[in-house]
Amino acid sequence: MQTSLIKRYPIIQKEFSVFDDYLNKFIESKVPFIKENIEIMVNAKAKRFRPILVLLTAKMTKSKRGDDYAKMAVVIELLHTATLLHDDVIDEADMRRGVPTINERYDSKIAILVGDYLLGKCMELLYEIKDFDLLINLSQIVMRMCESEVGNLIDDSVEFSKEKYYQLIDGKTSSLLEICTKSVGILEKMGKEETQMLCDLGKYIGYLYQLKDDILDMKSETEVLGKTAHNDNGKTKTLPQYLGIDVAELEIKYYKEKCQEIVAYYDGNSGTKEMLDLIDFVINREY
Repeated sequence: MQTSLIKRYPIIQKEFSVFDDYLNKFIESKVPFIKENIEIMVNAKAKRFRPILVLLTAKMTKSKRGDDYAKMAVVIELLHTATLLHDDVIDEADMRRGVPTINERYDSKIAILVGDYLLGKCMELLYEIKDFDLLINLSQIVMRMCESEVGNLIDDSVEFSKEKYYQLIDGKTSSLLEICTKSVGILEKMGKEETQMLCDLGKYIGYLYQLKDDILDMKSETEVLGKTAHNDNGKTKTLPQYLGIDVAELEIKYYKEKCQEIVAYYDGNSGTKEMLDLIDFVINREY
């Protein structure tokens, strides 16, 4: 499925088409109900930001594993979708990507099981990529996300701290974006320093994404965001909420510069300009 975001990056159009083919293949199910509901979630106003980040990272670093990156992009998109299904149950959300959530249309049991099915699909596709280091890293990401979510749910503290805010992002938004970029270093068997640098790029983009999300959540309503606005059940303590939007904008400026420093390492390579544009998209988007 073509999205408005991918149209900005013709440089990876061919790779994205391969990703799209794999995605359509791997959302198949013997139970039509499962496939129909996955299609709704996967296709409804989806930006495909994470697959695009994988493919642009591979392009920018002159990577050579070809279709493996399209497969990795599918793994991350399906994993991301599974986490959204589970998040919607936890948050009791009724809207996601402009459509009613599965737990709203049916019930939470079905939403959880469809999410679990997607996790199984991720494991199936990871087997095709055949990289043990990647499997370990992705498993660690999933565990980190669960630990972070449970920690947030049982945290009764009403105090805000900047450190805890970024720790929460590390266990949520940044974790998946880290593996988007780090997976390229892992699959290409890059050195430890370069692989960590790519991991940091994903982490900082994750900070930018969540900071912008939290700013938008303060400003926007449900119909603009396409998901239930202000829906954290009073648990999430965001930086814009506690320190103000001006401070959040300064944080965005800082992490944008950190991203630019990493991209500059690949200056002259195909894809660097597009990566900088993707970072700007994160900062300037209104949804």
